[in-house]
Amino acid sequence: MRSIYEKVLGEQFQLLHPKLQEKFSLKSIDQCAIISKGVMKEITGGFILLRPLFFLGIKKRIVFPERGENIPFTLENYAYQDSFGRECVVWARTFQFPSKIRHFDATMIFNAENRKIVDYFGTHHDFISDLELKVTKIGSLRIRSKSQRIIWNGWSIALPAFLRGEAEIVEWFDEYEKVFKIHVKVRNRLVGTLFEYHGSCQTEFVDMPTEKIPCHIKPIKEQARE
Repeated sequence: MRSIYEKVLGEQFQLLHPKLQEKFSLKSIDQCAIISKGVMKEITGGFILLRPLFFLGIKKRIVFPERGENIPFTLENYAYQDSFGRECVVWARTFQFPSKIRHFDATMIFNAENRKIVDYFGTHHDFISDLELKVTKIGSLRIRSKSQRIIWNGWSIALPAFLRGEAEIVEWFDEYEKVFKIHVKVRNRLVGTLFEYHGSCQTEFVDMPTEKIPCHIKPIKEQARE
């Protein structure tokens, strides 16, 4: 059985740095989780007048208004199969700001029809983005968001380009420091950068049977009508 990342990258997967291959090989049959802990050197971005809108995403664990430097964070990756038999990988991020703890969650699945990874954001999975994955010449992984849509009353509604949050994520392994590094930038065509962060972390694999996945990680139970 191959991970969702191996499926979408195909032969390119072998060009990833070995440490990235290990991390992105996570599958539900492994019955384990990957826990990454580190520090975001800087979390910035977001037009100041838009910051209040970011409070709307806190309960859904999508966005948050806080910004800062040297913010400790934890990333939890879990793999499970949903009720449709699709392989899912959870990305549960926790940021420890001086006065608040904030979260940014997402669940990725592999769409066998178009051979792409689909990202369901937050705990409610009502904001969805197709992803494009590429391996760079130095063995890092670059992820870019493509078409996006929202789920409303069971229907999938495509977002026009000017309403999208266009994301680019680059992750690599630093051989000198022996840590994973990541750079994330999300921008909108009208208002510019919504948020951006970069930092580093170390990871460990821990035993994690599917039934032990934390309760705030909600399975994707429905498929929206197109």
